[in-house]
Amino acid sequence: LADARKGSSLRAFAAGAEGGGHGAAVAAVAVGQGAGAGAVLSGDRAGVVKLWRLESSGGDAVPCAHTWTRHSASATAVALHPAGGHGFSASADGSFALLDFATGAIVATAAFAGGSHAIGCAALHPDGLFFATGTAGGHVRIWDVKSLTNAATFDVAGGADGARRGGGGGGAGVRALTFSENGYHLAGAGDDGLVKVWDLRKLSVLATLGEAGRGVSSLRSDACGIFLAAAGASGLRVFSAKTWEPLCGADGDSLGDGGALMAGFAPHARAIVGVTSKEAFACAAPDA
Repeated sequence: LADARKGSSLRAFAAGAEGGGHGAAVAAVAVGQGAGAGAVLSGDRAGVVKLWRLESSGGDAVPCAHTWTRHSASATAVALHPAGGHGFSASADGSFALLDFATGAIVATAAFAGGSHAIGCAALHPDGLFFATGTAGGHVRIWDVKSLTNAATFDVAGGADGARRGGGGGGAGVRALTFSENGYHLAGAGDDGLVKVWDLRKLSVLATLGEAGRGVSSLRSDACGIFLAAAGASGLRVFSAKTWEPLCGADGDSLGDGGALMAGFAPHARAIVGVTSKEAFACAAPDA
């Protein structure tokens, strides 16, 4: 755990399976906000998911509160419910799970067979009522959290009518998802480098952003509803969340091997934050 303002490390998490930490490389991390502040959820490439409680730590190392071993392949995404008591994990084995932080129980699960159904990314709706998963086959599925039923399915490679309830299709694998701050829109992107934005009220494609090319690995909407950032091998791109026009960016070749790995925003969207294979960087937000 680091202080981004000072660039210094604050706390360490238990390392290695024998010490209560992960025994495989960590693939996904989520940090609690609001009611969930103080909770950190992590998942590793062996499919193990762990909950950490910052407020319960008395020493230098943050202890593990709960461990779940539901998944048989890498945990590709984790998310914390805004109410603070539950979390989600998703896996390349095609399954996702609803986790109870108080008891350590797995409340519910849903699963598909692997292959094209392998989940590569996931996102939780701001109000906590819906959970979205993106698959290797190009499907984006939105799930009702209470019933774990499939409320809608989109295809990243589909055309203007690429939103429907249930169904097949497929195309480029989905690598990144993000909901808008008001929950009206969902953006998804993947191997083809295009970013698709859906209007969840009409279940239709609202915009297709960027140019086909190298894949996108990270999408992030800012908390103010002003910007949408996309990071990937082709670089870092920032779009207006009102007009969907491109605003600024950094070319992938100028960022080094792999381009931009992750994108994010400083509080109140005052700055755009990017992460490469070698460093993290920030630049002033453009005029919206």
